[in-house]
Amino acid sequence: MKPAIAALLLFDLYLLVYYRLMVRFYYQKVSGTRETGFGALFTPPPYRILPERGRKYARRYWGAVAVMVLCLGVLFALSDIRLPE
Repeated sequence: MKPAIAALLLFDLYLLVYYRLMVRFYYQKVSGTRETGFGALFTPPPYRILPERGRKYARRYWGAVAVMVLCLGVLFALSDIRLPE
């Protein structure tokens, strides 16, 4: 089970990067400003200024973030880490 969740987590990480870069593309297209690639990966997507196609990718980005948090929670629950007494 853990390898399947880890594979899902890696695939989800790929989707996070892809969706955020697509949001960056539509943001630059609408606003005319340039957003750095590194900075775009670590900031939440600007939702209000985006056209509908960009908003679609922003919603998918947040869905991928939710899947990542869920996978990390499941991996933590399945781990054998015990708190010291």
